[in-house]
Amino acid sequence: RYNLSTNNLTDCVGNLINSDANQVNFALAEPPQQGDVVLNEVLYDQKSGGADFIELLNISDIYINLSGWTIEGNSEENVILENENVIIAPGQHLALTSDKASTLKDYPTSHDKGNIIEANLPTLRNAEGIVRVVSANKELEEYFEYSDDLHLPFLRTVDGVSLERIHPEAPINKSDSWSSAASAVGYATPGKANSQLTNENISLGNIEANPKTFAHNQPGRNFTLINYNIDDAGTKATVKIFDMKGTKVNTLANNETLSNTGFFRWDGVDSNGRKVRTGYYIIYFELFTAEGNTRVVKERVAVGF
Repeated sequence: RYNLSTNNLTDCVGNLINSDANQVNFALAEPPQQGDVVLNEVLYDQKSGGADFIELLNISDIYINLSGWTIEGNSEENVILENENVIIAPGQHLALTSDKASTLKDYPTSHDKGNIIEANLPTLRNAEGIVRVVSANKELEEYFEYSDDLHLPFLRTVDGVSLERIHPEAPINKSDSWSSAASAVGYATPGKANSQLTNENISLGNIEANPKTFAHNQPGRNFTLINYNIDDAGTKATVKIFDMKGTKVNTLANNETLSNTGFFRWDGVDSNGRKVRTGYYIIYFELFTAEGNTRVVKERVAVGF
């Protein structure tokens, strides 16, 4: 990013350019590499009369030109911005929609107007489909297989509800990496930070739940992550949720093989997808190593209304 400023400059008739108009900012765009820009939010089942959108997030420290980038959905591949220079800055969220006015109308309190642009998007099929975004230099690709199964199970409808990535570095096609946008923000956040964003390291610590308190109907994150970091890849785990009476509420994993680091997500629902009652719950995390060793870790979390 550059700043060009001038002093003692006049126009052709001698008027001095004043201090609040004597500078301009600009940036030199650089070619992206894999991981510089991530697919951060997807609305594939728009409200009646509305428009789909996707949101990109620049997690690099460089400025990137989206001109010539392509996107594929359930129709032919489209060039998002053909012969048009649109720069995405470091840390910027940029929502791409086929109808900006419609997106602004549908999400009047949860958008950032300056970070929403109209682009040539393909059709995104309802229920399930794909989104593939490829940079002009072919060095960056984000490929996402979405479906209604990634939404919170207690939602009555997913019409107008976007899927948000809970962390920019969460694996793109791991189901726990995505969640429905919160009702408190109107079910989508085009051009803004995600309502379900977690700022914690997604693989922090040994085995730990973050946060240890969350609520269904309050602003902020509506789930907890059970992060793990273990020495032996190939260890298997069973992860269950119990209430304080010892009754099993849900099973998040059953004899599932783990990598060295990762996480499971609990949305505060039972095995039938119903919201659990407010109160304390126990996360029961049981590890089985290849050598036959067993280890049990218990974490207590609180679920509010």
